[in-house]
Amino acid sequence: MSRLCYRYAVNALLVAGSVLVDEPVDTQKTRPKRKWTFGEVRLPALIMFAEVICRAATRWLIREAGPVSIYAFFETAWIRLTQSMLDIFLRRRRIPDLNAGEAGDVVSHDVADGLNRNIAVALVRHTSIDTHSVDYAGLRNSDEFVELVDCSRSLCGGDPLELETGDDRLAFWINIYNALVLHTLIEFQIRGNLLDHRWIFRSARYAVGRYRLSLDDIEHGILRGNKSTSFVPSKTFAANDQRRALVIADPAPRIHFALHCGARSCPPVAAYDPQHIDDQLESAARAFLEGGGMVVETVTGVLKLSSLLKKWYRADFDRVGGLTEFLAKHATDDEAEFLRSGSNFRVEWLDYDWSVAS
Repeated sequence: MSRLCYRYAVNALLVAGSVLVDEPVDTQKTRPKRKWTFGEVRLPALIMFAEVICRAATRWLIREAGPVSIYAFFETAWIRLTQSMLDIFLRRRRIPDLNAGEAGDVVSHDVADGLNRNIAVALVRHTSIDTHSVDYAGLRNSDEFVELVDCSRSLCGGDPLELETGDDRLAFWINIYNALVLHTLIEFQIRGNLLDHRWIFRSARYAVGRYRLSLDDIEHGILRGNKSTSFVPSKTFAANDQRRALVIADPAPRIHFALHCGARSCPPVAAYDPQHIDDQLESAARAFLEGGGMVVETVTGVLKLSSLLKKWYRADFDRVGGLTEFLAKHATDDEAEFLRSGSNFRVEWLDYDWSVAS
């Protein structure tokens, strides 16, 4: 396996070298008789060095990937490459886990629910009624934030795999995501446009049991069924990643109306309960769409939608009949008839306000 990988790489380098000097080259096992030079450097020396690097790299990748299939091997290599490039692009920072400290001994829905209830109380007490802005500076010094931090440390113990049902896992990870967002905004005093601080989605992490998870890991890896992010065409978790065991196999697209990333246009924060998660997600979807996320103008033939449903997550709705059918189920009777009529309506995407409500 490793020999095959570096043989292709070396042959490619040989061909590239022959192109540089405009000379033919034999790519078989025998060494070419000609000596190629690029400037003052002899290409055979460079190729031998590249061969050593290829051997070391392929052996390392095989060791990291473990005894997996060829497809899984290259999938792992591709995911590692794209994730590393994304980290560089977003300027990921290496920071300690936000819930680092004395660990508890249990991971349960009660912990995550307690986190989100602390968030709800804190936001109510520190949000301006007139401007709807949040006093994050005041939150940082509040008793509610101290309780949030203490509660988050309880996540370090136990095992999230012990959550029994799909509803338990769904409610748990939604609550954890929203808690981590608020914790991050307060801890790093994030202000202005959230797109200027995209590093937080890769850098800010919670330790949940033996797993370390960022916001992207929770959203795209767990809640979306190990999908790609908006920036790179690869899965979030590689084949040999232990966090792959946390992935929700049958993701619900309505999670997008429950996750709050901190921007003004995001859905509001709520505490989700596994016993009522289906009704809560349905209410969240209807509230978001009826609150301006969807505007159907039957007279002019225009459908205005939040950019949340655009290219970022549109494919997630394919498993429920497509985005149009999903919208029709959450529209009035007249609007649903218009959407299902097959008429050529025009879609306009509404601006998304990425500013932090501060």
